[in-house]
Amino acid sequence: GWVAAGLLAGAGGVDSRQAFPPAARDLINAWAFEAEKLIHGTPSGIDNCISVYGGARQFAAGKSEPLAEVPCIRILLVNTRVPRSTKALVARVREHHTLVPAVVNPVRDPVDSPRREASLCYADLFAIQGKVSTKSAADVYAKLGYLIDVNQALLNAMGVGHPALDSVCRLAAA
Repeated sequence: GWVAAGLLAGAGGVDSRQAFPPAARDLINAWAFEAEKLIHGTPSGIDNCISVYGGARQFAAGKSEPLAEVPCIRILLVNTRVPRSTKALVARVREHHTLVPAVVNPVRDPVDSPRREASLCYADLFAIQGKVSTKSAADVYAKLGYLIDVNQALLNAMGVGHPALDSVCRLAAA
């Protein structure tokens, strides 16, 4: 995102002497997305949106929206040191889909369900932290853990998971 911002500022497309207004951020995001296409082929848009807009965001059907209620949660970020190519992973799913669509579709179609359910969990945790919910935080975290496991299983079923990610999930659950 910031490379696109620098290029646009150098070309006079945006004013870099002040905080970027929404229209400039949208332009920077669009350019950053085009750069992602060169590298990844069919990018999700997550990387450029987070780097340009920041915060916690929800992605669905190629659109990004900020999460309105973000709980304070601890997140473990792990570098598995496994090089991956988004372009190759997307091509693999496409190839499997072309070969056996009746097998791939039932696995690919529910991939968005864990994301939707996790969004509800974040709203629940936000309400718990604000003391406006009687739900149990432990129960919500257990549900989030289950959703991570389901998401990982779906990725593995589509052939885009990796044993290193499975190990991270097992260790995090322990």
